[in-house]
Amino acid sequence: AEIARFSGLSSSVDDKQATEDFFSALHQLLQVLNIPELKEIIPDHEQFKNLIPKMSSDAFISGSPSNTVYPVSVEDMQKIYHTLID
Repeated sequence: AEIARFSGLSSSVDDKQATEDFFSALHQLLQVLNIPELKEIIPDHEQFKNLIPKMSSDAFISGSPSNTVYPVSVEDMQKIYHTLID
């Protein structure tokens, strides 16, 4: 929400709305740049889904989630991966 306001993408005082404004603008930018969504470039969605537990576990073990503001669990990462492919 703060990034949306700082960058001029939203003037909303509501954090949820400002966040939605930011992601809407980001989605538009990706379209302009012709950057496909992950689900468009993964040839085998079922194989990808089967790899989600390992990818999430490996990411957690690597320490990558410690680079976030909020704690991120293996289950959180699995939900993120599923969101990207579904």
